[in-house]
Amino acid sequence: MPGSSFTFEVAEKNGIPLELIAKAKAKLDSKKVDMDKLLSALQKEKSQLEIINKQSIESTANAKKAEKKFIDKKDALDQKIATQRNLAEENNQFITRGKKVSSFIENFDTRSKNKELLADIRKYLAVEKTKIIQLQSQTALKVKSQAKADSKKNIVRQNDEQKKIKIGSKVRLIGAKMLGDVIEKDGTEVTVLFGNLKTKLSVQKLRLVR
Repeated sequence: MPGSSFTFEVAEKNGIPLELIAKAKAKLDSKKVDMDKLLSALQKEKSQLEIINKQSIESTANAKKAEKKFIDKKDALDQKIATQRNLAEENNQFITRGKKVSSFIENFDTRSKNKELLADIRKYLAVEKTKIIQLQSQTALKVKSQAKADSKKNIVRQNDEQKKIKIGSKVRLIGAKMLGDVIEKDGTEVTVLFGNLKTKLSVQKLRLVR
């Protein structure tokens, strides 16, 4: 807050002679000068407190951010630990079961009767596996044979339909939807009118439209 000392500074900057300013200072009450100094010191302390308060607010905000980041990392780590613990428990269960099965097999093989039984079981499983493979092979051959038969029937049916194509028949190109009229026929060649377009084609490229 400006006081008398600030007045002297303004006077000096505006070119007032220093002797005149010194005489004015000498006429001031000492208590007034002390009050000005006190106000100036208080203003400096206030500014410093404002800076410290601002830094404290920023530090608190940074601390909260760091705390939240730490909590998030801790939660993620706890989740990871829980997942690994569950996997470890599952693996331990598998290991325990595997040990039990291994122990059972070892005990099963210790007696001669059990060895004979185990050999019979393995033989039976091998036979059944062979039957399954043969059945799959036979099924694949049947499917393939049926597909060939269906293909032949389809070809025969298509040939029969193509033989029925004659002048005046309504036809369409294989793989297309446009319909045309047969206006001429010469053996297996026909002339078809598609709208205003007249073209000569083999009957094998056409389908008879009922």
